[in-house]
Amino acid sequence: MRKILAVLLAVVLVIPTLAACDLGGAPEDNVPPAHEHTVVIDDAVAPTCTSTGLTVGAHCSECGDILVKQEIIPVSTEHTYDDEYDAVCNVCGHTREVSCAHTTLETLPAKDATCKESGLTEGTKCSDCGTVIAEQEIVPVSAEHTYDDEYDAVCNVCGYTREVDCAHTTLETLPAKDATCKESGLTEGKKCSDCGEILVEQQVLPTTEDHSFIDRVCEICGEINYSKGLAYTVIDSETCYISGIGSCTDLDIKIPEYIDGYKVTSIGEDAFFDCSSLTSVKLPDSVTSISAGAFYGCSSLTNVVLTDSITNIGDYAFVNCSSLTRIVIPNNVTSIGDHVFSGCSSLTSVQLPDRVTNIGYYTFSYCSSLTSIIFPDSVTSIDTAAFAYCSSLTSIVIPNSVTSIGYSAFGNCSSLESIIVKEGNTVYHSAGNCLIETATKILIAGCKNSVIPADGSVAIVGGGAFDGCSGLTNIVIPDSITIIAGGAFYGCGGFESIIVDQGNTVYHSAGNCIIETETKTLIRGCKNSVIPTDGSVTSIGYGAFSGCSDLTNIVIPDSVTSIDAWAFSDCSSLTSIVIPDSVTSIGYGAFFDCSNLTSIVISDSVTSIGERAFYNCSSLTSIVIPDSVTSIGESAFYNCGSLTSIVIPDGVKSISRAAFSDCSSLTSIVIPDSVTSIGDWAFYNCDSLTSIEIPDSVTSIGSSAFEYCYSLTSIEFGGTKAQWNAISKVFDWNYNTGNYTVHCTDGDITK
Repeated sequence: MRKILAVLLAVVLVIPTLAACDLGGAPEDNVPPAHEHTVVIDDAVAPTCTSTGLTVGAHCSECGDILVKQEIIPVSTEHTYDDEYDAVCNVCGHTREVSCAHTTLETLPAKDATCKESGLTEGTKCSDCGTVIAEQEIVPVSAEHTYDDEYDAVCNVCGYTREVDCAHTTLETLPAKDATCKESGLTEGKKCSDCGEILVEQQVLPTTEDHSFIDRVCEICGEINYSKGLAYTVIDSETCYISGIGSCTDLDIKIPEYIDGYKVTSIGEDAFFDCSSLTSVKLPDSVTSISAGAFYGCSSLTNVVLTDSITNIGDYAFVNCSSLTRIVIPNNVTSIGDHVFSGCSSLTSVQLPDRVTNIGYYTFSYCSSLTSIIFPDSVTSIDTAAFAYCSSLTSIVIPNSVTSIGYSAFGNCSSLESIIVKEGNTVYHSAGNCLIETATKILIAGCKNSVIPADGSVAIVGGGAFDGCSGLTNIVIPDSITIIAGGAFYGCGGFESIIVDQGNTVYHSAGNCIIETETKTLIRGCKNSVIPTDGSVTSIGYGAFSGCSDLTNIVIPDSVTSIDAWAFSDCSSLTSIVIPDSVTSIGYGAFFDCSNLTSIVISDSVTSIGERAFYNCSSLTSIVIPDSVTSIGESAFYNCGSLTSIVIPDGVKSISRAAFSDCSSLTSIVIPDSVTSIGDWAFYNCDSLTSIEIPDSVTSIGSSAFEYCYSLTSIEFGGTKAQWNAISKVFDWNYNTGNYTVHCTDGDITK
């Protein structure tokens, strides 16, 4: 076919050169002349599998003559493919079977053989036809295992374990353990966390002798660190008692049950007297008795552990243990001695055992922080002043077992508000916040809220019944009262109004004063009192104005002949007083602690000045003692620190004990010829005293009479040196004085 087309093409190309176009020739037979053809080739059209084709042809573009006719070529039996590997005819879509050219290849990955599974070599396949080009070969299971490194013992694939040498790269510290008094310890060690091999052995540390003591008891092993060096006294072949602190320096004492083989059964008398640094004491179970004064004055003592083995606590055992806050008295104690806890000013709580029957004299006196007390039903007696000066105590409840209550058992309990006696008590009852002895009708104790019953149940206001009730402002004495004992209202300084019922036949009131009508004795006054001048008062009675701290002045009328004991004691605002000519005696402590009293005029009628009459009148600057006075009592002018001079009258026969002690401003003194003796501490600590005149009538000088008279330089003696030397003098009469000279009539004697 191709050959035919080529031949035809050639003929067509030659034709223009063989013949001329008829249009261009000479006319012949009226035929237009021939002309030269312009040949245009008519391209052949190849036949396809779906359409016929055409051979090459030609025609003249000028005349349109067909120069070479195109022949129809039949439909081809051949299909059209891109290449030998193309299976689909591009014309009709006929599909033929062809061999794949494998132009797109896919790699079949190799797989390493392991100790557990076989592997495969790398292969190839045709991505077009899927024919495997290169087969994968099976790689047998490997005899080698897989490990992380040379020290790894376990195959990562199959878990096979091999023996290897560990590198000990991960180390674990074996912690040290301190040795104690109870268990041995260990040093620090090391081991490999990978293989468990111990690389550094732990060494055993022996138990130590060091203890961890808390309150002298080891918190680890329980051993008690007993105090050492305590003094003891042997009782018999088996027992002893603690007699003193000895060489022990502990502040927290823990007493052992045995010392040197002797069983400790008691704490001796005054064993720890005045051990002011002692903070705590623990007694062993072997101790059954605490003797008198055992811990007297242990002012830093805060804790005392008393065991139930104790049956007796002696008098004064814990006096002035001012830091002690709480005490539990053992169950076997039946009696608490006198003054046992007196002055324990920080004591807030006391637990009394159910077996205690008696609370002694002054047992809890001056426990100023004690707010409450619970009496067990076993208590039968509360002795004198047992709770005196418990200034924080607010209420008391007396059980029905109590049959005896001593004088001023609750005196000076200034905060006391409530007094109750339980029903069933056959000896006492309470009414109007008053404690009353039923049979005798004696009012034993009152408080700041007391109202004396007017129903006839009270006939006697007992001594000290309202002692120190400074908060009591008003009092009405009912007509049933026939006796008001001495000191019944001592220290009731808050009184503003005092009234006696008009029907009372023994007492009456006037000028806010209680007056015993028949004896004309002023029993009690107050800051608003005016002593009647109608002659109804001849005596200022015992403690009549005691504690009237707001009393600034008082006029004593001429009818008064005596000022009794403590009459104006603790009248701290009183600045001056005139004692009329009618008064003959000034009683014991009459002006005790009148700290602002600056002057006093004593009349010539006074013959005696009682003991402590002007004790601690620290503002008193001068006083003239009249010639009528023959007796000056002990400590009469004690601690009158502002007193600069004093004249002792000729009638005085002796200078009593401590009469002018601590008169620190006194510079000179003249002792009259009537004096024969100078008592102990008469001028003790008069450190401004420079000179003194002593008559030859003096035959004795007492202990410490002039001790601490540092400024003393001159003693004028009215006799000879022989007479001076003949005076009986206690060895310490002149301790710590200045270097004085005794000027005698026949020469001097120097110290």
